[in-house]
Amino acid sequence: KVEANRLTLSPRTFELGALATSVGALHRVNAEAKGVALLTEVPVHPCYIDADPVRVRQLIENLLSNAVKFTQSGQIELCLTQQPGEVTVTVADTGCGMTPDEAARALEPFVQIEDNMTRSKGGTGLGLPISKDLVELHGGRLTIDSVKGKGTRVTVWLPRDRIVDQD
Repeated sequence: KVEANRLTLSPRTFELGALATSVGALHRVNAEAKGVALLTEVPVHPCYIDADPVRVRQLIENLLSNAVKFTQSGQIELCLTQQPGEVTVTVADTGCGMTPDEAARALEPFVQIEDNMTRSKGGTGLGLPISKDLVELHGGRLTIDSVKGKGTRVTVWLPRDRIVDQD
């Protein structure tokens, strides 16, 4: 639906910290089963945002799922910060990481980075491209900072109070 421009958002005001904490708790079980710590950091004060909570949950789920899948040791951090006009969601891991070229290709639909690690993990190669599209539908942006063998940091900026006109 995203690729065909048929996905419509259903924005409403909700508290993003509670959503992030909930999603983090679900993924913590799988991370800890691998011996990987999953830390969630949210602001002390409520972080309200006007967005589609179902799609924002999907976005955070995709990012955490990838982090858990590709992190064999160390930790994963889910961090939410707020500024007056936007919120930032960051998922950082100590996983296998990617080269700059691999990180760029990871944002293309159906692309999987070809090495023994990713082939053994499976998946469709749609998590990051869908996440990027969902962010952009909300009027935000997504970046990937990654170092092969060191880990990956995905940062998402979302406006707090506007949705891009979908006409």
